[in-house]
Amino acid sequence: MLDVDEDEKLTGEEEFELLAGPLGLSERRIVPEAVQFPDSDPLGASVAMVTATNSMEETLLQIGCQTSVDKSSSGRVTLGEQAAALQNPHDRVMALRRVTAAAQVLLARTMVMRALSLLSVR
Repeated sequence: MLDVDEDEKLTGEEEFELLAGPLGLSERRIVPEAVQFPDSDPLGASVAMVTATNSMEETLLQIGCQTSVDKSSSGRVTLGEQAAALQNPHDRVMALRRVTAAAQVLLARTMVMRALSLLSVR
């Protein structure tokens, strides 16, 4: 998918200490800070015309996930904290692959839904 030299690929066998320094992490701070985007819409969602929009909460309510809305406001563990809790390098690599695959599916779904939304207006 991404063009990366074989020498630069992460295998999951790297030591935390080797990777932590360049990432600004330490033993006391094992979870990085959230990325701050200069633009309020870094993915460009406002560029595409939206015909039928719902908030995340409304969508979750419609599909019957009321508990997800309640849990999200009650302090769920962030993805970074979950990843930091993984000790086994193999588990970290598997988690990264699963998160990447889920993000690709979500992005593809969003693109298809936006395209269908644009086509339905005409």
